Amino acid sequence: MKSAGLKYEVIVVDNNSQENVQSVCDSFLNCQFIQAGENLGFGRANNLGISKAHSENICLINLDAKLLTTAKNLVSTLNSYPNSILSGHMTDYGGVFFRPSYGFFPDKIKFLLKPSLMYKQFFNTKDSEYPVNVDWIEASFLLLKREVWDQIGGFDERVFMYGEDIILCKQANYLNIDRVVIPEKWYAHEGGYDSSKGHLIYKGFLSYSKSCYTGVRRLRILTKCYLILIIKILSFLIMCPIGSQYCKKFINLLKVFK
Repeated sequence: MKSAGLKYEVIVVDNNSQENVQSVCDSFLNCQFIQAGENLGFGRANNLGISKAHSENICLINLDAKLLTTAKNLVSTLNSYPNSILSGHMTDYGGVFFRPSYGFFPDKIKFLLKPSLMYKQFFNTKDSEYPVNVDWIEASFLLLKREVWDQIGGFDERVFMYGEDIILCKQANYLNIDRVVIPEKWYAHEGGYDSSKGHLIYKGFLSYSKSCYTGVRRLRILTKCYLILIIKILSFLIMCPIGSQYCKKFINLLKVFK
């Protein structure tokens, strides 16, 4: 990423990985390395890194992602949307094809039945020529003002991984902070979801329900989620004799209850 003419700091939080991350960090200027000493989880690690930052602008980006635009463009755009959580279009690692990175809040039963439907908001708006207001944005890349981050309070540290970005955006929604996707290729992401992480999606739904709702509304959403989980688990169990893929799905969803 080009950053000519801008002051910046890079903060890397190592969640007790087996890689020699510090040696890479030490080869760059203005790079602060934080060794967590344990795997704090996604949200806690990001909160820790941001607590050490001094800038009024915050850019969160995964280690397996890379920016496809300039820092000057990011800062200029953020200054135009000061009361927002921003992102741009996410592409494949070659920077060619768009990939889903935002969607609807999982408040409706259809999203619990089929989580991929959350991304319909992406498919409906990915060709827009104008900035799009969305429900939530994937946390592999987020851009926001420090005052906005402090107002929200950061990621919910009770969530180890998956769902913390939806919770962050829901809290922003309660505070009338916009979530905006700019129609430009801002970054590429190598990682992402696959079927082996299905249980984490549902854990994220449960965390979202517990963090963002109270009383009867929370009970209603949690009941729907657990009911759908049980139905899916029993369905996959019944279909196990048909094929091994159903056995894998059955075992995978059981992990939700660990």
